[in-house]
Amino acid sequence: MEDNKPWYMSKTVCGGAIAVLSAIAGLCGHSIDAGTQDEIVSLVVAAVGGSVAIYGRLAASKKIKH
Repeated sequence: MEDNKPWYMSKTVCGGAIAVLSAIAGLCGHSIDAGTQDEIVSLVVAAVGGSVAIYGRLAASKKIKH
């Protein structure tokens, strides 16, 4: 594996975080099924990726060439 990406763009890291949060929710009496967990991971990764892309473009110091 030679491609690098930030830790927060990793589906594995996001999935692990969602699993931990789901376990905590379970201790509080709430239930989150596996399908919902997968949807949350996908949405979080998409939101973070889009946000980083927008920030990167706004923070860039050079214009985009056509």
